[in-house]
Amino acid sequence: MKFSFVTIIYNPKSFGKTGRLAHELYTDIQDKLPHVGVEVVPTKYAGHASDIVEITGRTRRNVVVVVIGGDGTYNEAVNGAMKVPVRNRPIMFPFAGGNANDHARELPGDAEIMSRLLDPKPHAIDIFKVSVHNPVGEDTIRYAHSYVGFGSSGRVARMLNEYRVGRVAEKLFVVAELLRPRQFDIIADGRMKYLYSLICSNVGVMAKFLKLTDDAHLSDGKFEVVETPAVSKTKLLREVAQSAAGISPKPKKVKSYSFLLMSSVQAQFDGEPMWLPRGASVSVSMAEKSIKTLV
Repeated sequence: MKFSFVTIIYNPKSFGKTGRLAHELYTDIQDKLPHVGVEVVPTKYAGHASDIVEITGRTRRNVVVVVIGGDGTYNEAVNGAMKVPVRNRPIMFPFAGGNANDHARELPGDAEIMSRLLDPKPHAIDIFKVSVHNPVGEDTIRYAHSYVGFGSSGRVARMLNEYRVGRVAEKLFVVAELLRPRQFDIIADGRMKYLYSLICSNVGVMAKFLKLTDDAHLSDGKFEVVETPAVSKTKLLREVAQSAAGISPKPKKVKSYSFLLMSSVQAQFDGEPMWLPRGASVSVSMAEKSIKTLV
């Protein structure tokens, strides 16, 4: 596989020294791949990573996009890539430089990015496609590389995005949510369900410490569904404690999951919050092998 250009996107607001990492990689590419063009682009506003990737994909060919930031920045970048026709879609690679970096840890292989660029081996992976029919607004389609959550994880994501806290405070937010979870109701599988949390995941671990499954695969066309019924706060606390200890909740594995919201709910896409109103119908599926990455 040959490529002619590398675009390095970094989020200067992410945890870690993303700017330094970006410019070090820029220098490495110039030194070791002198025939390859390279640029460094910092994000300047919400959604900027999406715009950068879309413009890059529509104006250049044979491009690798390296995203230095957290899962949220990479979520933006993936959504931008999906706006590009598949034949021109850039190869995407998440360089762990943010807070969680759950997706970067799941990629096959353990080589650092420069080694992957020197010996590129593209590998197609699945991502989430979430279609929302909104009865009071515009219908939307969103993509997510790792997980989609509704309820408790959505509220935690909203708080983390508002306050931009570190790892210790992040865990305190999780504990605070567990002490006062809010029920939301859906119709799914032909029946009413009363839930505290619903998570669809394509990775094994969420937020660096919550174990979701022992059977995550990025290219099998399926994902795991973890439902937490609104029956007992004690059970919710126990399940999260087990998850934090590395014990999987044994989710069900599906190719799609659809439901109708009977109450409004806070959602999150790779940690990026979104409010969904009562009456919205949601369909979660996999866009199979729609993104190529380097292994």
